[in-house]
Amino acid sequence: ERLRSCTVAPSPQRTFWYHLRKRLPIYAWPIVAGGVILIDWNHTREWKANGRVSVLDVQLLGKMGTFTVGYFVRKAFWEKKHYWTASVAAYWIGICWDRAGMAKAEMMKGHSRMYANRLAAIPKGADPWKY
Repeated sequence: ERLRSCTVAPSPQRTFWYHLRKRLPIYAWPIVAGGVILIDWNHTREWKANGRVSVLDVQLLGKMGTFTVGYFVRKAFWEKKHYWTASVAAYWIGICWDRAGMAKAEMMKGHSRMYANRLAAIPKGADPWKY
């Protein structure tokens, strides 16, 4: 009696609370994200109205001023060129790694011992996709 009562969990009840618990993240996270964005926008609006400089202006621009495309290119590309070089090198290594894996898989085709007993059970000349 005890074994039977402990091994099988009862199926969940499909009540209002069950559906609310399952669907709450679908609705809650967009509301939380929208609230954070709205609060941030409102604080930025208030700070600019009072003449306060944001951390982004100080860190990104280095001074109070306007944001220009030339400044962005200089800061994001020219002064960080070693990051771009490293990302190109990482991309190249990833491509080489992927090609090596594909070559290894091609060499193993037909020589793998994985599922060898199942392959041996297929009659000669039969379609292996039907098994």
